Amino acid sequence: PTGSGKTLAFIIPVLQRLARPEKKFCRCIIVDPTRELAVQTVREADRLVQGCSKKFRIKLLDKNTNVKRLDIGVHTPLGLVQALKDGTLNINDTEVIIFDEGDKLLDLGFQEQIDEIIKFATDEDDRRRTAGNSLAPIQLALFSATMPDNVVHLMTSVMDPSPNRVWVGQQGSAAKDSKARAQELTKELMFDGVFVACIHSDMTRKQRDTCIDNFRLGKIWILICTDVMARGVDFKGVQQVINIDLPRSSATYIHRVGRTGRAGNKGEAVTMFTMDDKPYLRPIISVMKQSGLDIPDWLNNLPHPKKGIQTKNSEYNHTIPSTTTATTAASLIAAGGVLIFAAGIIGSMKSNIRTLEGLLAHETEKRLAERTGRIRAERRLEDKQGESDGSNNDEEGDGKGYTMYTLGTCRSCFPKRNGTPRQSGIADIAKGVIEIRPTANPKSCLQGLEGYSHIWVIYLFHLNTNLAKRSPHFNGLKGLVSPPRNPSHGKVGSLACRSPHRPNPIGLTLCRLHSVDADKGTLTISGLDVVDGTPILDIKPYLPMTESQPLASVPSWVGTSYEENDKLFVIWECKRDVPKGAGEYVNMSDDEVLTLIDSVLSLDIRSKHQKENTSKWEGEVELCYLTIKYVINLDHQVVTVKSITPS
Repeated sequence: PTGSGKTLAFIIPVLQRLARPEKKFCRCIIVDPTRELAVQTVREADRLVQGCSKKFRIKLLDKNTNVKRLDIGVHTPLGLVQALKDGTLNINDTEVIIFDEGDKLLDLGFQEQIDEIIKFATDEDDRRRTAGNSLAPIQLALFSATMPDNVVHLMTSVMDPSPNRVWVGQQGSAAKDSKARAQELTKELMFDGVFVACIHSDMTRKQRDTCIDNFRLGKIWILICTDVMARGVDFKGVQQVINIDLPRSSATYIHRVGRTGRAGNKGEAVTMFTMDDKPYLRPIISVMKQSGLDIPDWLNNLPHPKKGIQTKNSEYNHTIPSTTTATTAASLIAAGGVLIFAAGIIGSMKSNIRTLEGLLAHETEKRLAERTGRIRAERRLEDKQGESDGSNNDEEGDGKGYTMYTLGTCRSCFPKRNGTPRQSGIADIAKGVIEIRPTANPKSCLQGLEGYSHIWVIYLFHLNTNLAKRSPHFNGLKGLVSPPRNPSHGKVGSLACRSPHRPNPIGLTLCRLHSVDADKGTLTISGLDVVDGTPILDIKPYLPMTESQPLASVPSWVGTSYEENDKLFVIWECKRDVPKGAGEYVNMSDDEVLTLIDSVLSLDIRSKHQKENTSKWEGEVELCYLTIKYVINLDHQVVTVKSITPS
């Protein structure tokens, strides 16, 4: 059963067997299916040995671990196999290897790694060659809450012929994960004003650890993840479990509902299902009966699954509509303290409501000051409006904040900031595409734009913000965007560029519109002056009559967009590394690349200070994912020019 202390069931005997710390390396190895579960095992073991006179050395083993003495090492299957093959982990001193959550480890996904581990553990001849003849056999132990029949057969084939088996709980098969389903529900719940986060395999290790820590502290009310996280991970104070998608086996159901009501606490489990799910309810009803629950007659009379329908390890294609899922889940969340499964979805908050409210209030004010977090900014804005009661906040120097949402993303031929034109229209050949988010209803957003030749694009200078830290899609984009330049000072630029003292990194550019594809949600454009990955806030049609007002005027310092200088001669190779998904829009022919290079490098991009105080200046630009390096002397002539192809 879940929440019954299975971790202590093997940690305590291991400590008794090891008796006391010794000057040996890795006397016991514990194998966990996920790193999160491995971290929890180390934490629980450390708490258990705190009262010992001589502290045992317990570590989470990874590629950065460098220790010579170790009593208990915890590892994931793939990392352990790699360490054994590389020779960084020596098991000559190992007395026991424990497989935690064995049904998951022995499933097909980990079969190859488990075979390798057992081969290293049972190959006594190889161990004697490195450590001599005084070697005792390594004991293999396997622990799990569930043990399906196919895994039992597999266990007997890979372990010693007659393993001692102790069964606890019911047999069944674990369900497969559904990362896409979890991400879908996360997006829906975010718009309902809920503190929600999602954890999945595409996230980095640091991001996953941060997410779990925030969940334990109560900063996140709902943590959404797959069924892998439902196995063995212990979260305190979970008051409710909601299964958005029906568990596909009794074993999966046991793991899910076992995240609440742990260690004697009370908990509630809610399972949603449709009429199509009725044949799959019988295994779950059996578990509920064994728990002593009263089952309505209409559930007891459900039909048996039809012939050919598998109730274990089966895939069924129907899904609950996302809008219905979000509405129902939001109504159940109510007071918080909820754990949700949608093909493996979890969520919770701390049981101490007063402590949580104080922590959330502090985080709300902090995040608002940093302009991060849409929900926290909205909460803070509501508080300000309620306190002011019509008073002017600007008198105190505290301006109001408003929420803005990105409409989509611009894919550009300029991978980096350096080399990007400082004003739209300088490089007419510069191609790109605007991709509208599916959730923004592309057909409605793009309706009526087909008849215009140019459009205004309102965007974010994402290189000026911490957007890259909050969204993995923009990782690696760094640097600042130059402010407006005065031609009389030897610099040129765009009025749309953001100055450092301005609080909002919003830009405006004018692009030529070539085509509109409402079905795909894309606009093909040219004349760009933005880098690849720029977030788009809005799109407006260009109306010529607004530019021909007879009384309109401009400041005297506004001049032409560029100065006539000797053009730079560039040697280049037609080899580029265009990212997947951007090639059909930004990839150009040889002649088009020549035209683009001529447009961008026709202007000496050095500042007045650089022209007057240096004899030569080295620089590089990156256009169409082709890096071009050059050297310029005082006469604006190219001394040395060479181009390289990005690796």
